[in-house]
Amino acid sequence: MKPSLRLVIPLLAGCVVQAQAAPPEVHATTPESFSEVFTRTINSGNIDALLGLYHDDAVVVTDGVTWRGKAKIKENLQGFMQLGGKLTTEDVYVLQYNDTALVRVKWRINDRKDSARILAQGESTEVLQKTAARPLGLYY
Repeated sequence: MKPSLRLVIPLLAGCVVQAQAAPPEVHATTPESFSEVFTRTINSGNIDALLGLYHDDAVVVTDGVTWRGKAKIKENLQGFMQLGGKLTTEDVYVLQYNDTALVRVKWRINDRKDSARILAQGESTEVLQKTAARPLGLYY
């Protein structure tokens, strides 16, 4: 499924104001595709689109620090994005039962100029839930 763009053309006092595109909606259609979608989106630098993968009250734990809700998760993600590297991921396993999936991922952020230089690496566990609002929503 391709991301969609929405254009809004407001009219003020009879004048047309330049249209602005909303961030594309980003979602995974299967648990197996989630890591690729997340990786592509974070590497694009579009943090607002990336936040679309998270449920409003999602929780992320990084190095023992808990980040709850999209505003706090945005702060956490900005820290990773400020490294300026390129994220790569590899699924260790994907377990699915009905509309819930558990995904274990190995990840690494390499320097964009010197791909042999590792800026950060680790493993993460994602709990995904299929939702009516979008094909796959993310909960941590």
